[in-house]
Amino acid sequence: MKYAVLVSLCSLFLVGQPVVASTEAQCYETAQAHTADGGLGLTIGQANELCRGSADGSNVIRCYSKAWGHPDEGGLGLAKEHALKLCSICRGPITCY
Repeated sequence: MKYAVLVSLCSLFLVGQPVVASTEAQCYETAQAHTADGGLGLTIGQANELCRGSADGSNVIRCYSKAWGHPDEGGLGLAKEHALKLCSICRGPITCY
């Protein structure tokens, strides 16, 4: 998150207009962030598999959270690998949740 803010500020200074991080970049950031910081705690490779080319990063993150979440907490309880494969189809215009 701190890098996205830094890049946005540098871009604003150089270009003179605000730059908004893409939803794909936000997806990577949330996927790799530690769970204590509200992220998914995925490795770089797993985040790449999940977020690569995503048109709606928040949709992909919601899908993964639901698929991997514990059934007692409203999730499906899928293994991490299966949740990644299921939710990687949400990268396009398909709405998954």
